[in-house]
Amino acid sequence: MRFFAVGFFYELLQICCVLRIEKKVIIVSKKFTYKELEQRVQELENIQSVHKRVEKELRESEEKFRNIAEISLAGIYIIQDEIFIYVNNRFAEILGYSVEECLNNLHFRQTVHPEDLDFVREQISKRLSGEVSSVNYTFRAIKKNQEIIHAEIFGSKIQLAGKRAVAGSILDITARKQVEKQREELIKALQKALSEVKTLRGFLPICSYCKKIRDDKGYWNQIESYIHKHSDAAFSHGICPDCSDKLYGDQDWYIKMKEKKKGG
Repeated sequence: MRFFAVGFFYELLQICCVLRIEKKVIIVSKKFTYKELEQRVQELENIQSVHKRVEKELRESEEKFRNIAEISLAGIYIIQDEIFIYVNNRFAEILGYSVEECLNNLHFRQTVHPEDLDFVREQISKRLSGEVSSVNYTFRAIKKNQEIIHAEIFGSKIQLAGKRAVAGSILDITARKQVEKQREELIKALQKALSEVKTLRGFLPICSYCKKIRDDKGYWNQIESYIHKHSDAAFSHGICPDCSDKLYGDQDWYIKMKEKKKGG
């Protein structure tokens, strides 16, 4: 078979070679030797072999990518000319679409909250222009049912079929955003509570007899007025049993009241 091919090329190229240069046709008569033809056939066979090997490697690489993408916990996408041209199952699931719906001319702006659209478009433009090689940002996404979720993007630029495109992964971080919001609200509540708390610190100079407290300006204050002024504590005045005995112990009404309590 190979001998036949060599013989065929030999007979064909014995006639002429036609070269077209700047719209001028030049007829070049040249006789090729059998060895030259055999060498040329070998080169063509090598080229064909390399081509087949490259095609096989490309198919295997594509298959590996698809296998990895389909089991990924993150959504994976490719956008070209502002249209999704590839998404994996997780991407479609996050946004509430089927893969087929995503690949049916779905424009990326249909999945972005209007207030975040300019920001997202800028992130895509930066990658396509080469201003940045990769990005990481969050935005509000809109699902097919119009539910709003929070999403995080990790993306980069790629070349596909000779045209620029952007690719990346998407995570649904709605639950994380809710936890962060609750944490911020709790921190604000604690800060507010702390700002309303007044704490007495240090040594308080107090009279050992009348129990008045001296303030920073040298004035002596009743203990309850001092504490009320320097804290949020309030006082409800009463009298303890020992002080009651000292004050009213010799009064008939007081003696009768105590006897009645003991009898009761």
